[in-house]
Amino acid sequence: MFSLFKSATKRWLGKRFSVYKIPNHNLFGGLLSERAAFRIVDVGANNGGFTTKLMEVFDIQVAAVVFVEPDPRCMPSLESLRDSFSRSGVKAEIIASAVDKDDMPKELFVTGDAAHNSLLRPVEFAFQEVEVPCRTGEQILSSTASLFESDGPTLLKVDVQGKELDVLLSFGVGLAFFDYIVCEYTFEGFYEISTSFSSLMALLEPEFDLVSILSQVYDLQGRLQYCNLLLKRRSC
Repeated sequence: MFSLFKSATKRWLGKRFSVYKIPNHNLFGGLLSERAAFRIVDVGANNGGFTTKLMEVFDIQVAAVVFVEPDPRCMPSLESLRDSFSRSGVKAEIIASAVDKDDMPKELFVTGDAAHNSLLRPVEFAFQEVEVPCRTGEQILSSTASLFESDGPTLLKVDVQGKELDVLLSFGVGLAFFDYIVCEYTFEGFYEISTSFSSLMALLEPEFDLVSILSQVYDLQGRLQYCNLLLKRRSC
């Protein structure tokens, strides 16, 4: 069933993005074959569910994680998770900030569900504007360097509702630090001026291969609304 699903997905992408080849790899593009503990930067962490799912569902080991999240409503859950991780020997830090190409404060469009928050104006969600601090990806890597001193694979997860390209650009040469990138991409116009698929791939394709897509969500007509792109650095 899994192979049939992947084949159907590849055909779908092939019709729309024929220049991008997705190898039919199992093990989620190599993630599950890694034996060493991961070091993770989670941008748009929400309540930290991404890392806990990796650990609990897929039994992936984690050595260190940085949760980056600007919404104060998520802080109690993240603080509880950080403390739980610390007790179990996982280094964890929270950065209460948005991420963008500069570190000037930004207006965050806060929706009823923190998963839909964005620095871009929502088209389909009710919102209120809240000013939040902002950092660049390079600043995040610099301020948390001590968490990543151990060896092991590195993963950057980006889930920022349409601002993916600017977040990735903000890491500059720091993108080369990561072995894997998990990046949400939205095919529907939920936000104004969202990242285009071609511009996202133009940035990443020189160094990363698109090896799998995860967590697909479809509309009632069977069209893909959004998914998570899994990319692996070619040299790792």
